[in-house]
Amino acid sequence: MARLFIIFFLSAFLVADEYGFDMEGIEPKAYEYGGYLRVDNKAQRLREQDDEYQNQLRLEALLDFSYFYDIFTFKASGVATHEYIHDKISETESHFNELYVDAKLGVNHSF
Repeated sequence: MARLFIIFFLSAFLVADEYGFDMEGIEPKAYEYGGYLRVDNKAQRLREQDDEYQNQLRLEALLDFSYFYDIFTFKASGVATHEYIHDKISETESHFNELYVDAKLGVNHSF
């Protein structure tokens, strides 16, 4: 058993090749994006004696986007929500969390 293990270990060592990675060959992307989509559905009984229920549906989406050009970075982040209760409420709301342009002037300076 020990001989088999030694033979296997030596053969794996001889076959192994050095791992190489060329960072110069990789071009950075000009943009990045990310986000999420969340869906919540809640059902609740309105009265103890009745079999009457109420459904509440809430949708939420967040999107982050960044665009890079030379020394400039454009960044935007926004959220949108929609809340719906049958025969009572239907509200949609959206806003930006971030929206700006950044200029990297040097290692320690940005505008």
